[in-house]
Amino acid sequence: MLKEDIAIGITQQQARRTKAPPQPLPTSHLNPAVAEGRIKRAAWEYTIITRVLAAHAPQPPTPSRHSRCCYRRLGGASCQNHLMRRSRIMQLATCVWLGVIALLTLTPSPYPPGPPSDFVLKVIAFVASTPLTTWFTFDVAEFVANVLLFVPLGALLAAQLPPRRRLLAALVGLGVSAVVETSQLLWLPNRVADIRDLISNGLGALLGALLTVALLQLRSSSQQDSHAHAD
Repeated sequence: MLKEDIAIGITQQQARRTKAPPQPLPTSHLNPAVAEGRIKRAAWEYTIITRVLAAHAPQPPTPSRHSRCCYRRLGGASCQNHLMRRSRIMQLATCVWLGVIALLTLTPSPYPPGPPSDFVLKVIAFVASTPLTTWFTFDVAEFVANVLLFVPLGALLAAQLPPRRRLLAALVGLGVSAVVETSQLLWLPNRVADIRDLISNGLGALLGALLTVALLQLRSSSQQDSHAHAD
């Protein structure tokens, strides 16, 4: 008898632990209008849930206008090779210009003696010789040169960034200038780290990025006009 009670108890515990799958609510005992209302509500909830999930689903990246024009003109494989070759050329040009910046800013002596420096001083003196250009001093010429030095870097970086992030090239150029000025301060005693150089370099990178944005927008507009006339 004891064994039977134990067996019955074990069976009851196992039955409690085992969860039966949920059964659908019976609607046979409900009013037809109530049952129809529940079915419509369930369908409405399902529609809302599917729409919310679809709205938050990851979307594929939208191809740029340049990519779309490239695919129309060259086709799939040829366009992909063209874009890869263009990207490598832009990366190489960026590395080359970074080397130029390093050569001009991280050498031990900022103004090597000899004909090049004498020529620059003569040009500055010639420009400042007229009454209307007396403001063009050596400091002004240096500021303008620092701006122009970073214009190509900003333009090259902006051309490699997505359309909505091209102006971030100015921040990258400012970061490069900060690295240069910090290196001059710590390891190059013949160089002078100056906040004006940081400002002029950042301004040059911003001008380069804006130039790239303007040129690409102009190119895109001209391509759209040509496709519209062709259609």
